[in-house]
Amino acid sequence: MPPFVDRRPTMPPGAGTAQQGNALAAAVEHAAARRAASPGGRPSPPVQGSGGPGPATVPEDRPPMWRGAAESAAGGLRAGGATGPPDAGGPPGSGGNPRTPAPGVAVGAGSCPPRRHRWPVWAVALAAGASGGLLAASLLLAAHPWQGASPSGPRALPQPGAAVSPAVAVYERVAPSVVLVASRGTRPTLLGPVPATDFGTGVIFDPRGYIVTNEHVVAGGQRLEVTLDDGRSFAAQLVGADPSTDLAVLRVAAGRPLPAAVFAQGPVRPGEVAIAIGNPLGPRLHQSVTVGVVSAVRPMLYGLLRADPRVTRMIQTDVAINPGNSGGPLLNAAGQVIGITTVKLPTVEPGVAAAGLGFAIPAATVQRVVADLVRYGYVKRAWLGVRLLAAPPDALPGQPQRLLIAAVVPGSPAARAGLRPGDQVLEWDGRSVRNDLDLIEAIDAAVPGRAVRLTVRRAAGVVTLSLVPVATPGPELAGASPSAAQEAVG
Repeated sequence: MPPFVDRRPTMPPGAGTAQQGNALAAAVEHAAARRAASPGGRPSPPVQGSGGPGPATVPEDRPPMWRGAAESAAGGLRAGGATGPPDAGGPPGSGGNPRTPAPGVAVGAGSCPPRRHRWPVWAVALAAGASGGLLAASLLLAAHPWQGASPSGPRALPQPGAAVSPAVAVYERVAPSVVLVASRGTRPTLLGPVPATDFGTGVIFDPRGYIVTNEHVVAGGQRLEVTLDDGRSFAAQLVGADPSTDLAVLRVAAGRPLPAAVFAQGPVRPGEVAIAIGNPLGPRLHQSVTVGVVSAVRPMLYGLLRADPRVTRMIQTDVAINPGNSGGPLLNAAGQVIGITTVKLPTVEPGVAAAGLGFAIPAATVQRVVADLVRYGYVKRAWLGVRLLAAPPDALPGQPQRLLIAAVVPGSPAARAGLRPGDQVLEWDGRSVRNDLDLIEAIDAAVPGRAVRLTVRRAAGVVTLSLVPVATPGPELAGASPSAAQEAVG
């Protein structure tokens, strides 16, 4: 390979920067002299030299900063590149500026072309290597996306569309079992009855078409209609209702088995995930899902606006519950029904708003009630024939608050067992009775006709009696139902 020969024009050593600077300085000074000599401050026409344009000038229409900057730069370059007076021309070494043009000679005539910069071979090789490395890295990242680092090792990023909440799987599994319930009837107004429709939610619990919902959803309805998740609508038959627990059972004839939800077994724990599916505001927002937690499981005096309010155990949740959600399922993370949503508290007292206070009927109560409604059309409860009253805190000094027998119905099971007014109830079949809720749940779980042991305290001491409750003859209220005055009839 022939050796590289540099054929570029050469300049005397040290002439490059100095000559260029002197040329710029001379051009600026020459332009200033022509402006001063010309009338009106306009420069005279440039003098053409051999092979080059006229002297470089700074036009008057340019801002002053351009002229000042150019003149300053020219002066600085001239001071650094000349050894004699700026206007003294002459050969190099004579004390004058060798590149200062004489008047009438154009700047740049016969000057050397600008020298091109040539990159060293090692710099070119380094740049090529870096470019190749970046290209390889980009291809590697495209084939194997970064997965992040964690103390326990690589952690995969969530993939688009991946289910990050149990509500997604629960909704897809249970939504086909959730229905829209429409109760059509009339509503009284000042101008007379007008057609009205109330909407609620229900959940299929038996493939044969049995649906559980709230009693207040269907109460007063003259015609009931159920719309399934697939859009089909059917006239519904009211199988039975229980105002005491606000539960009702409907049935539809769909012609084929329907998808049924599963009730959860075991206790509900505060803090566990709670998922509600329902139809807030009716069909406009049907099959909506909301997610929260179980806030607590506590006794609640339910049905204050009814003639038969009672204390019952309820699931408290912060899941959003709105009109139309009533009767829908409250689910756990496994998609099992832990309760039936029934009510929310918009206020805790007049003028004090509340949020996140929803309540649901526990699954254990629902299963027991719907079993009786399907079999009998009403709930068979044990009846004692007593009126109970919560003892005031100062009635029994030094004793825990208990229930007192306020009255005994003549000829009732309680009268036959020997209960007397004033007896303090201590135990039911070996279970401690601390309040009205304990006794209500004990009576609800009792089997009519089967004897139970009731332990009471009276003036003579503690007495244990054998009592045989009887079944209610119909859907009338049975057991112990406390009123707002904290009384109970059993």
